[in-house]
Amino acid sequence: MHDVDLRAQPFASPLDHLMAELERLDLMIRHFAAVARDLQPEDDPYRGLYISSAEFAGMIETPAGLPRWAVATPRPRLDAALSRLGAEIEARAELAEALGSRLRLSELQRLFALNQRDVDLLLICVAPELDVRYERVFAYLQDDVTRRRPSVDLALNLLCASFPEKLAARASLGPDGPLRRNGLIDVFDDPQQPRPTLLGQCLKLEPRILDFLLGGDEIDARLAPFVSRLQFEPDTNADFALLDRACELQRGGPLLHLHGPRGVGKTRLAAGVCARSGLAVLKVEVDAMLAAERERFDALTRLVVREGKLQRAALCWNGVDALFAPESRRGASVFVETLRAAGAPSILTGLLEWDRAIDAGPNFVSLGLAAPDAAERADIWRTALGDEAALQCEIPALASRFRFTAGDIAAVLRDAKAAARAREPTACAVTAADLYACCRERSAPRLGELARKLRTEQRWSDLVLPDDSMRELHEICNRVKHRAEVMEQWGFEAKLSLGKGLSALFAGPSGAGKTMAAGIMAAELGLDLYRVDLSSVVSKYIGETEKNLARVFAEAEQSSAILFFDEADALFGKRSEVRDAHDRHANVEVSYLLQRMEDYEGVSILATNLRRNMDDAFTRRLAFIVHFPAPEAPDRLRIWQRVFPEATPLAGDLDLAFMARQFKLAGGNIRNIAIAAAFLAASEARAPEHGVVTMSHLIRATRRELQKLGKVAGASEFAEYAHLREEDAHAAR
Repeated sequence: MHDVDLRAQPFASPLDHLMAELERLDLMIRHFAAVARDLQPEDDPYRGLYISSAEFAGMIETPAGLPRWAVATPRPRLDAALSRLGAEIEARAELAEALGSRLRLSELQRLFALNQRDVDLLLICVAPELDVRYERVFAYLQDDVTRRRPSVDLALNLLCASFPEKLAARASLGPDGPLRRNGLIDVFDDPQQPRPTLLGQCLKLEPRILDFLLGGDEIDARLAPFVSRLQFEPDTNADFALLDRACELQRGGPLLHLHGPRGVGKTRLAAGVCARSGLAVLKVEVDAMLAAERERFDALTRLVVREGKLQRAALCWNGVDALFAPESRRGASVFVETLRAAGAPSILTGLLEWDRAIDAGPNFVSLGLAAPDAAERADIWRTALGDEAALQCEIPALASRFRFTAGDIAAVLRDAKAAARAREPTACAVTAADLYACCRERSAPRLGELARKLRTEQRWSDLVLPDDSMRELHEICNRVKHRAEVMEQWGFEAKLSLGKGLSALFAGPSGAGKTMAAGIMAAELGLDLYRVDLSSVVSKYIGETEKNLARVFAEAEQSSAILFFDEADALFGKRSEVRDAHDRHANVEVSYLLQRMEDYEGVSILATNLRRNMDDAFTRRLAFIVHFPAPEAPDRLRIWQRVFPEATPLAGDLDLAFMARQFKLAGGNIRNIAIAAAFLAASEARAPEHGVVTMSHLIRATRRELQKLGKVAGASEFAEYAHLREEDAHAAR
């Protein structure tokens, strides 16, 4: 027990403590520098640039291990002085911490379990960062004016009293030593000495550690794109039972994995767990780290762990699903091991359950968070909308049609308010249209090249179908509107293991209005419509079609959009007898589709021109089969009467009844004729305001459309208007 001045004053600041420790280092260096100077008294201006004969003889005579200046130092006297000074520093540090001061060097020692030798090695690296004179001191002790950074050899020589002690201390500066393993110092090669031994390598303090020692708390700049502080805001509507459960699971320090749909509250729950433990939280975007720095992911993970300790914070690793990709699984195993070895409080969050292909090891707990049902969604909407009385009537429809979480609903309201401000800065009144538009945007699936979003301005009055088909379309819409009531409130969901979604088949010839009907239904329901590009889905390579279908349904399940598979008979054709491997693979594709449609809870519409090609096993699983027959003359007349916009100038002698009676065309063909006739009228007008669509324009446009369809129409087809057809022929000549 050394005598300590009981009147010692506590350190006034972390910097005072650091400077006192450097004073202890100075004492050590002064002793060794004096001996080195005595061993080479001549004033040689070229000292350190060459090796003299006398110096060479001295090196040969000195046993391997420590340099002569370290061996010749009166170590007992030095050790006693260092011990007295160290005891005084320790006493002052204890007093300062007892008074509530945060001494960064002592904190660093505790955080990373450093022993006294580790601290002294760290101080050797700190010295030249605070005062450049140490660079010249280290060059002098290393007898080389170009070596201004302390080498591993110099650091160990300063701290070790014997060669065996020096050998044992090498481990402190090895890759597994606490200083390097935790990223506190960097060991690098001297540019003048390629591929040196460990002793020949140089030491440098990590910039973030110097910043920490000097009182800085900014997140490491290398981590700024991926790491942010997470503020915990108490939520009076929080699920405290779930919070208690998560805290119980996390007790004992396991890796806790929270998974569930986007916006279900995983991050908020993680922050609540950490808040109960009195910890701050750093949120880490794992997917962004992988995307930007895949090759350096392991190194960045260690930096994040170090930052968490420096910030005295738990780590919330968001987006860990990115680790499940085949090319990332090796990194995932290393990632889990790094977290477990570091012992840093960590919570992982993602959309998916933990991939069993990745061994999470012992002491790993996974907790799933379920999305709210329709009644819970309605409560969330009601709370979020508050006193917006004009919007309260929209809550049942919003809760039923959009399977949103609390986070989604909060985001929708923020976007809707921003849209209202942009439209009317003074009033800022959110309308139902704002809400629905933002809901559709929020729920839009990321189908990329596999699908295209369809928009329509048409309404029910524009659609001409038999009454029975129209009733079926309205029934489909009513099922979507009342799904939550029947499936959840009336209990039918518990009775159904599959088939909870709504699938329909639209069967009929091309141009009969299948795509138009799907667009009108989407507009009626306030949902987006996506047409799946079958040419991108179907692949000749075995297994690729299933992968593409999986992508389509996986993305659609995260949204409330309607999927529209046009010309679906190309994919969902009649299953064949198995004659070869190709037939067997085709049947596997159809079976996989059937399975995904049964699992899918959204709305899917399949369109086909050939109803007879559909497999009976497939059609049994469809909730609706709506027929779109070729229109008869009365229906064709209704289409002709509605095809021209109100602003189109029409001649009074248009014989639409003749057109409907004489030409058996589908609605799509009639639309093409109307557009072509309008362009003919506009191009032949002497002035833009004088253009009028006449019977001549209709006959000529019809002739072109029939040619496209491969039909040769003679004069008899055009009856009393045949001369108009001939006029078109003369004009062409």
